[in-house]
Amino acid sequence: MRLVVLAISLLGAGLASGWHAAKHFSINKSAAPDGSQVQLSSGPSSSPSKSHFDNAPVDGLEALLDFKRLPSDATSRQLYYETGRAKVAYAQLFSRWGAGPQERDKIAELLAARQATTANIMATSREQGIAPSGRLGRAIGDTISEARNRYDIKIKETVGAQKWEELILYEKQEPQRNSVNELRFRLLDTPFPLQPSQRDRLIEMLYEDKREDRAVIFDGARRSAVFSFDFVRKAGTILSGEQLPTLATMAAEQLVQIEILKSRQPRPPAGPVSTGSQTISSDSK
Repeated sequence: MRLVVLAISLLGAGLASGWHAAKHFSINKSAAPDGSQVQLSSGPSSSPSKSHFDNAPVDGLEALLDFKRLPSDATSRQLYYETGRAKVAYAQLFSRWGAGPQERDKIAELLAARQATTANIMATSREQGIAPSGRLGRAIGDTISEARNRYDIKIKETVGAQKWEELILYEKQEPQRNSVNELRFRLLDTPFPLQPSQRDRLIEMLYEDKREDRAVIFDGARRSAVFSFDFVRKAGTILSGEQLPTLATMAAEQLVQIEILKSRQPRPPAGPVSTGSQTISSDSK
C-alpha cells in the first residue's frame, strides 16, 4: 500500500516538467495490437530523491485523476494540447458516430485527461530514476493501470457499451490507420483520391493481415503499420490501377526505412535470437 501511495505522490513533483520528459520516454509493452514489442527509450536518468519520498503527500488517487482540480498552469496547457490532439486523432470515429461538437468535446477531454495522467506519472518516475522492473516501478505500473481504468469507466459511461467497443478497436487499429491515412494524403492531389470506403476497407484488411513478424515503425511521433508486398497484391481488389503504384512505392520506402532504423539500434549480445513483432524506433541512435 505504501508503494502505491509513493507512486501516486510522484505526479505532484513532476507536473511542471513532466510533459517535456514524457516526449522522450515511454514504456511500450502493447504498442501494437499484434503482440509484445520492444521500444527503445532515450534520455538521461537521475537518482531518486530520498527526501522526496520521505515527504510524499498522501492525496489519494481521486485527486490525481481529477486534473482540473490541480492548480497547475503546466497541467492546464497539457490538457488543452492533449484535448486538441484527441479531437484530431479520433475525428474519423467521431464522424462515424455522427457526434456533435459538445459530445466530441466531452469525449476528447476524457481521453486527454487519461493520456495526461499516464504520461505525467511515467515522466515523473523517469525523472526520479525509478526502474520499471523494481518494486516501486511495478507499483507505479499498477497505479497507471488503475488510473487508466478509472478513465475507461468514465468514457464507457459517456459513449455507451457499443461505441466503447468501437473505440477500443479504433485505438488498436491506430498503426494501420496511420499508414492508410498517409496513402490518402499522397493521393489527395491526384485525379484518383482515396475514397472513405476504400480507406476503411484497407484499414480493416491491414489490421486483419497482421502477423507475428509484422513490424510497426515508430518515427518518434507516431506508429505506422508496415505494408508487405503481399498486402499490396491483395489491395489490388480495393484500389484502382492508378492508385496501386503509390501503395507499392510506400511499401518499398518502408522497407528502406526499416533497414535504416535497424542499423541505428545497438547490436544484441551473442546468444539465442528471439523472434516476434517489435516496434522499430527512430529514437535508437
